[in-house]
Amino acid sequence: MSSVLSVNHVSNTFDSEYLEMIRENSTLRVLAARKYLFREYDKSDWVYLIEKGELVMERMSRNGKRQIVALLSAGNMVGFTAARIYEYSAFALTNAQARKIPASFFGHMSENNPAVARTTIAMMGEVLIALTEHLFLVANKKAHERICYLIEQLSSRHSKAQLRVLILHMTRQDIADYLALTPETVTRGLAKLQRDGIIKMRRPREIELLEPGTIRKLAE
Repeated sequence: MSSVLSVNHVSNTFDSEYLEMIRENSTLRVLAARKYLFREYDKSDWVYLIEKGELVMERMSRNGKRQIVALLSAGNMVGFTAARIYEYSAFALTNAQARKIPASFFGHMSENNPAVARTTIAMMGEVLIALTEHLFLVANKKAHERICYLIEQLSSRHSKAQLRVLILHMTRQDIADYLALTPETVTRGLAKLQRDGIIKMRRPREIELLEPGTIRKLAE
């Protein structure tokens, strides 16, 4: 799990001067939807700061089963690792762009700036917490509760005024791979939430949130 570092609100983690240094030492990578930012087993020479779009972190099991382990969006940073290769892939759900930063830049900055080193360690701690929460979810929640967890995660990226309707950029297969379900179970879970008056499926990827409080409670 050492190759994953997904941290929300990077702008709140590093000061503006440091962010400017990142931009000066990076190049812009533009990525089309359903394409890879990097793949599992690629050399881990780069760290990426996502500026636009939605991506996921995924890993393939030995039997070829895909597991999505994290959701990424603007403000997330990904690619830190102590290994020579990435142990996960980063896959774009939408058109995206990211800053491509040499991994050596962070090593140099951490050596010369204790505040950067402390921040990096704190960010890694947040990742461990997030992964632990996800493992607990798939081990203990029912299908419709897992879907509420996903809805709550995606909704948290928007202001309260935008929470009425949620646009999904994930396919049913993507959702299944993230929540450790099958696509058919995802469909049944959404249908149950609609029958219970909690959501309304306006289109296959457009969900009206009728009872946000109930969604939040089921997601806990």
